[in-house]
Amino acid sequence: MLERLIQNWSQYCKEDNFVGIGSTRKVYKVSDYVIKVHLHPIGCKQSLNELEIYTSMNKKGLDVLLARTYYVDDYISIQK
Repeated sequence: MLERLIQNWSQYCKEDNFVGIGSTRKVYKVSDYVIKVHLHPIGCKQSLNELEIYTSMNKKGLDVLLARTYYVDDYISIQK
């Protein structure tokens, strides 16, 4: 499922799946995943920071406190 989301993310980001918007990212829910579409380069930086924080918390055994970040690129991030 994750690979399909990464490859075809724009097909899943429809108004029916829309859950929220911020100044730098727009969020869609697909099954148990969330796709964050970067509207601005700062949105990408935010997603990269979330990945870094998740990775650090995972090493400490505290990852259950955060949404798992699976993927980040210039256009989207995917979390669960």
